[in-house]
Amino acid sequence: RRDGRVAEGTGLLNLHSGLLLSRVRIPLSPLLKMSYFVYLLWSVRSKRSYVGHTEEMENRLERHNRGYVRSTKAYRPWMLIHFEKFSTRAEAMKREQWFKSLGGRKWIARFLEKLEKTGLSVALQAPRDRDPAKRDRTKPA
Repeated sequence: RRDGRVAEGTGLLNLHSGLLLSRVRIPLSPLLKMSYFVYLLWSVRSKRSYVGHTEEMENRLERHNRGYVRSTKAYRPWMLIHFEKFSTRAEAMKREQWFKSLGGRKWIARFLEKLEKTGLSVALQAPRDRDPAKRDRTKPA
């Protein structure tokens, strides 16, 4: 493409299986060879988004979720909800900066609204704690 993007992905991506959870399957191995990615993460618990760029998508998401990234450690767990593939690091960094601008943040807000409308919002919500032993004991039964 003329804007430098080689591929684009949208959906809730399970990096262990390489599948999008939204009925579209994409094998990740061909996508991950010698490329740079801009990615959008969603914090299930705190309802926050995070934008970054990387050369190794699977490793980077794992580092976010294990708490090795200072800026995202407090908001774990993270889900990959969107990514774009670029052929050069400079293009990826330029796109990342755009996502962090006002226009990019507005795009992210519209994107999250679309996810809610398509029914994927259930996956974007924090899991409920069903174990009665872990519930708050201060509330009357």
